[in-house]
Amino acid sequence: SDVCSSDLRERVAAISPPSLTPAITISVGIARLEAGEGVADLVQRADSAMYDAKERGRNQIAVGES
Repeated sequence: SDVCSSDLRERVAAISPPSLTPAITISVGIARLEAGEGVADLVQRADSAMYDAKERGRNQIAVGES
C-alpha cells in the first residue's frame, strides 16, 4: 500500500505545471480492513490517517493502524 501511495504521489507531482508554485501534492491516509472489522471502523482509521498525513505537511503518507 505504501508503494501504491508513493506511486500516486509521484504521478500527481508529474502533472503539476512547472510554473505553479507551490507544486500540486497529495497527502494520503490508508488503512487495511482487518478480520472482524466493520467498514465504518476501516473508514474511521483511514480518515484519521489522512489527517495525520496532513498534519505532517505536504505530500505525506500515513497508515491507520488497528
